[in-house]
Amino acid sequence: MARGNGVRFDFPDEHQAALAFSLLQELGYEPERNGRGVNIRLDGNDLVSAIEIASAHGGELAGAAGTNAEESLTSAYGIDEIPIPAHVVDPDWPDA
Repeated sequence: MARGNGVRFDFPDEHQAALAFSLLQELGYEPERNGRGVNIRLDGNDLVSAIEIASAHGGELAGAAGTNAEESLTSAYGIDEIPIPAHVVDPDWPDA
Protein backbone atom coordinates (compact mmCIF):
# COMPACT_ATOMS: atom_id res chain seq x y z
CA MET A 1 0.00 0.00 0.00
CA ALA A 2 1.24 3.48 -0.80
CA ARG A 3 2.03 5.80 2.04
CA GLY A 4 0.38 9.22 2.30
CA ASN A 5 0.48 11.28 -0.90
CA GLY A 6 1.59 8.32 -2.96
CA VAL A 7 0.94 6.78 -6.33
CA ARG A 8 1.20 3.21 -7.58
CA PHE A 9 2.62 1.91 -10.82
CA ASP A 10 1.79 -1.56 -12.16
CA PHE A 11 4.32 -3.39 -14.33
CA PRO A 12 3.96 -6.27 -16.79
CA ASP A 13 6.33 -8.48 -14.78
CA GLU A 14 8.37 -8.51 -11.58
CA HIS A 15 11.68 -8.01 -13.40
CA GLN A 16 10.57 -4.67 -14.88
CA ALA A 17 9.14 -3.65 -11.49
CA ALA A 18 12.50 -4.45 -9.86
CA LEU A 19 14.39 -2.36 -12.43
CA ALA A 20 12.08 0.63 -11.98
CA PHE A 21 12.19 0.22 -8.17
CA SER A 22 15.98 0.26 -8.22
CA LEU A 23 16.20 3.38 -10.38
CA LEU A 24 13.56 5.25 -8.38
CA GLN A 25 15.42 4.39 -5.18
CA GLU A 26 18.72 5.53 -6.70
CA LEU A 27 17.16 8.90 -7.62
CA GLY A 28 15.97 9.60 -4.09
CA TYR A 29 12.39 8.38 -4.18
CA GLU A 30 11.30 6.09 -1.37
CA PRO A 31 9.62 3.31 -3.34
CA GLU A 32 7.88 0.29 -1.88
CA ARG A 33 7.56 -2.86 -3.89
CA ASN A 34 4.63 -5.25 -3.93
CA GLY A 35 5.08 -7.96 -6.57
CA ARG A 36 4.53 -6.29 -9.93
CA GLY A 37 3.58 -2.98 -8.30
CA VAL A 38 5.75 -0.11 -7.10
CA ASN A 39 4.43 2.58 -4.76
CA ILE A 40 6.11 5.93 -4.28
CA ARG A 41 5.49 8.94 -2.07
CA LEU A 42 5.66 12.27 -3.87
CA ASP A 43 6.59 14.58 -0.98
CA GLY A 44 9.40 16.65 -2.45
CA ASN A 45 9.76 14.41 -5.50
CA ASP A 46 8.92 15.05 -9.12
CA LEU A 47 5.98 13.06 -10.51
CA VAL A 48 7.00 13.59 -14.14
CA SER A 49 10.33 11.81 -13.76
CA ALA A 50 8.63 8.98 -11.84
CA ILE A 51 6.12 8.52 -14.67
CA GLU A 52 8.92 8.55 -17.25
CA ILE A 53 10.91 5.93 -15.32
CA ALA A 54 7.85 3.72 -14.89
CA SER A 55 6.88 4.09 -18.57
CA ALA A 56 10.39 3.21 -19.71
CA HIS A 57 10.01 -0.10 -17.86
CA GLY A 58 6.49 -0.81 -19.12
CA GLY A 59 4.71 0.48 -16.02
CA GLU A 60 1.38 2.24 -15.91
CA LEU A 61 0.07 4.71 -13.37
CA ALA A 62 -2.51 2.84 -11.29
CA GLY A 63 -3.23 5.21 -8.38
CA ALA A 64 -2.88 4.52 -4.68
CA ALA A 65 -4.58 1.70 -2.84
CA GLY A 66 -8.34 2.24 -2.86
CA THR A 67 -8.23 5.09 -5.38
CA ASN A 68 -7.95 5.47 -9.12
CA ALA A 69 -5.01 7.19 -10.81
CA GLU A 70 -6.72 10.60 -11.06
CA GLU A 71 -7.75 10.67 -7.39
CA SER A 72 -4.25 9.62 -6.42
CA LEU A 73 -2.63 12.45 -8.38
CA THR A 74 -5.10 15.01 -7.04
CA SER A 75 -4.34 14.10 -3.44
CA ALA A 76 -0.60 13.71 -4.07
CA TYR A 77 -0.25 17.24 -5.40
CA GLY A 78 -2.89 18.76 -3.11
CA ILE A 79 -4.75 20.28 -6.06
CA ASP A 80 -7.91 20.61 -4.00
CA GLU A 81 -6.00 22.85 -1.58
CA ILE A 82 -4.89 25.45 -4.15
CA PRO A 83 -6.97 28.63 -3.78
CA ILE A 84 -7.91 30.28 -7.07
CA PRO A 85 -9.27 33.82 -6.79
CA ALA A 86 -12.55 34.34 -8.66
CA HIS A 87 -11.18 37.25 -10.71
CA VAL A 88 -8.60 34.90 -12.21
CA VAL A 89 -11.17 32.29 -13.18
CA ASP A 90 -13.72 34.59 -14.79
CA PRO A 91 -12.20 38.01 -15.56
CA ASP A 92 -14.33 40.89 -16.76
CA TRP A 93 -13.32 41.39 -20.37
CA PRO A 94 -14.26 44.66 -22.07
CA ASP A 95 -16.84 44.35 -24.84
CA ALA A 96 -15.24 44.68 -28.25
